[in-house]
Amino acid sequence: MLKKNSFKKGHIPWNKNLKYSDLLKSKLKMEGLKLGRGLNKGKKRPEIEGKKNWNWKGGDTRWFHKQVLIRDDYTCQICGYREIEIMEVDHIKPKSIYPELQFEMNNMVTLCPNCHRRKTNREKKQIANMKKQANSGEIPTEISG
Repeated sequence: MLKKNSFKKGHIPWNKNLKYSDLLKSKLKMEGLKLGRGLNKGKKRPEIEGKKNWNWKGGDTRWFHKQVLIRDDYTCQICGYREIEIMEVDHIKPKSIYPELQFEMNNMVTLCPNCHRRKTNREKKQIANMKKQANSGEIPTEISG
């Protein structure tokens, strides 16, 4: 059964063999655009780049992560496993609670995926307990790294 607005099998679209006009092609070339792309594609927008962008989260951490991996010799600091391709960098004190320590290399450690997941799950439970304590009026304790 055909949908109300769908085309029948074998229908040829109205613009199948139409080509861009020479005028449109030259205009697109002058603006540095490729055919078939949106008007803003490929254009730089310095007014909304970097820190000015509404989605800015504080810069690139890849350099810091690489330095931590080199410092720890690509070795998990919990179990001692060493596999260059899969090692991950984790923050000792979570950056959700301590955003000022996000770019501190002393707050970063190399972990294998298994140890990283275990540590993350343990921290999530501790944060949940801290929130329960805060809601009940108790004084929350600091997260142990």
